[in-house]
Amino acid sequence: MRRAQNVWKLLDFAEDGDGRGHAKVLNGDDLEVELNCYTPSAENFLHRHVGGSSQLFFVLQGQATLTVVDSADERHELVLEAGDTALLAESEYYKLRNSGDTNLVVYRVRSPYEGVVLFEEDGRVVSEDERADIEAGYERG
Repeated sequence: MRRAQNVWKLLDFAEDGDGRGHAKVLNGDDLEVELNCYTPSAENFLHRHVGGSSQLFFVLQGQATLTVVDSADERHELVLEAGDTALLAESEYYKLRNSGDTNLVVYRVRSPYEGVVLFEEDGRVVSEDERADIEAGYERG
């Protein structure tokens, strides 16, 4: 058995420079738990994870707007408040945005994955390094 860290002690982690911060709580062979923090209006890119499984989001603090593109390419938006959860299938593209005026803190649980597919990249699987380069390009452009 592994013991996870106290998540409230992780809230002082540094931002990535784009209004988002991430801290691994538990990084096992078959399960990853991560604490994500978004400053107001910060968001990630529409993407999905491949080679893994579904993932669960639990909002600890703040308000999130979750955009999901389902298998029929239909977009859905769901507003999540503190205490709300959302479960995403591996096949669903999603984007998480802090739609509140305070920091958003989200607890994420998922299986390890092989890669990330960005919706804007026509379904091409990209590595973590490539994703960072692509995201940096979007920020500059």
